[in-house]
Amino acid sequence: MSALATITQTPVAITPMEMLNSAITRGDSLDKLERLMDLNDRWEKAQAKKAFIEAKAAFKASAPVITKDKTNNQYNSRYASIGSVVNAVNEALSKHGLDADWQFDQSNGIRVTCILTHVAGHSESVSLVGTPDTSGAKNPLQQIKSTLTYLKLATFEAVTGIATKEGNRDDDGNASGVVSFISDEQVEELTALITETKTDIAKFLEIGKVESLSDITTADFGKAKALLLSKKKKDVSK
Repeated sequence: MSALATITQTPVAITPMEMLNSAITRGDSLDKLERLMDLNDRWEKAQAKKAFIEAKAAFKASAPVITKDKTNNQYNSRYASIGSVVNAVNEALSKHGLDADWQFDQSNGIRVTCILTHVAGHSESVSLVGTPDTSGAKNPLQQIKSTLTYLKLATFEAVTGIATKEGNRDDDGNASGVVSFISDEQVEELTALITETKTDIAKFLEIGKVESLSDITTADFGKAKALLLSKKKKDVSK
């Protein structure tokens, strides 16, 4: 091998764990070993987050299209049942090493957190809080269940970045007489504002006469966002 070839060889990266193993073999001080252990921990977390981001991007590139399969007679609107959404999306998530699950807390309202976790260990979550859904003739348990269903679906859609679509409309929403719906990015924007302002999402959806955030039309997005920004402004001024 020539001297030039030797110089231009790409150096082999040494991981913090390899550095730690070498330090242990040499009998380095405990202080140095602890610093290397901390470095390795941060490196592993960074690698796990990188794997998570790559997996989520791959999932969204081939995410399933969820068609609204139910009708809400009260609001005369179509919506996707939580079963059809979760079953289809979880199957697609698993192909990329991702899994979504929920945590519940009723210590201060009904709080639902949906956690999206990658097999490498990194996870991200979205939390929303609501009160029992008192619309209609529901008993107390049905009121809680209704709100839980709202929150589970809303947090699931937000953390995975998926949205439901009408079964009979074009993707761009330009078909004659067909209404277009807000984008994934707009859903995430509203979710962030709802979380920041601690807005009761069940009541917010009831005001908008929709089953989920993805059911908000592009024409109503401005009004929905303005409502949340107004609440945020009032909260700041208190």
